[in-house]
Amino acid sequence: MISHVTGLLAASGLDLSHEELLDALWLAGRLPHLTGPLARAALHPSHPGVPQPHQPDGPDAPQPDSPPGDARRGARQEHPLLAAPQGRRADGDRATGSYPAHPVGVPDHHSLGPGRLRLEKSLRPLRQRFPDPRRRSLDIPGTVTAIAETGVPETVTRPLRTRWLTLALVVDDGISMLLWQRLASDIRALMERAGSFRDVRVYGLDTRDATPTLRSSPYSHGTRPESPKALCDPTGNTLVLVVSDGVGRAWRDGAMLRVMERWARSGPTAIIHALPP
Repeated sequence: MISHVTGLLAASGLDLSHEELLDALWLAGRLPHLTGPLARAALHPSHPGVPQPHQPDGPDAPQPDSPPGDARRGARQEHPLLAAPQGRRADGDRATGSYPAHPVGVPDHHSLGPGRLRLEKSLRPLRQRFPDPRRRSLDIPGTVTAIAETGVPETVTRPLRTRWLTLALVVDDGISMLLWQRLASDIRALMERAGSFRDVRVYGLDTRDATPTLRSSPYSHGTRPESPKALCDPTGNTLVLVVSDGVGRAWRDGAMLRVMERWARSGPTAIIHALPP
């Protein structure tokens, strides 16, 4: 069956392998419905052969009604919020074409789907603040008490309470990950709004070669590559979160496995797989 379909496509000038055809069918089943050009053409067919009603020209042509009186001259034309009934315009005249419309921004479909709420809930425990032994803040009540008891104007400090983790969001930006660029963007926005991390840093990950490399920004191949060792935090306070589809060469030959093991020895590490289950 697949050979027959690929043969028909090849005869029409589109030469696809069996694997490429299966990938296209798999992707078509997961795209939003009625978004392709064929679907749009089916929803809004054009009929160039249908004659349009003749509109007379010259002095006998019907003139549009103008608002009576000087008070309504130059008044701004009002556009109704709702569409007029079918067959009539908003001003009561018979409709001979499409209604005037204004573009309205609507929320787009979130790429995380139902897993978005579960991910948000899982991040809530990370909002807790812990004493940071390397950073200190002024203890105002303790300072006032110490001055009142000793009479010596000395300040009292205490460890600053901060978030536990810094997030290093590593986005695999290979060719196949262009399909999941929206997913990576939604994950980044979710992590930045969660309020669970001291800082959110985003990196690009190149897995197309045998040696994985980092960049300071995903999908920016003009930046200088860096070693994955740059994300190894000796304090263990950096969470490395990798977003990838696992298609790159470094994933297949085991190079990324060694990189992930190195990151996991330095701190918490996790992977978000882009492909649906």
